[in-house]
Amino acid sequence: MNDHELTPDQKADAQAIFEGRIEGRTACHHCAGIHYHVAKLPMDRQPCPRIKRIEHHPDGSRIAVEYWQNGSWESDVVFPAEAYEEDPDT
Repeated sequence: MNDHELTPDQKADAQAIFEGRIEGRTACHHCAGIHYHVAKLPMDRQPCPRIKRIEHHPDGSRIAVEYWQNGSWESDVVFPAEAYEEDPDT
């Protein structure tokens, strides 16, 4: 998980993406989190910072994915648990 707290606005934006209310934005096909995406690439071909190695079978029927250990990737990823966690101050 990330080592930072999301602001209320960031949580609201993430919730809108997770709930499908922002056209063209969805959670990652591979890790179910929200992170950067590359325009015009299909969702199943988006780069994912959680993936250490990926191999696509030549016939396109399957893939083999190796993930980085929890927390060892270099980019921010917002997961549903972070977007929906209760604020302790409320």
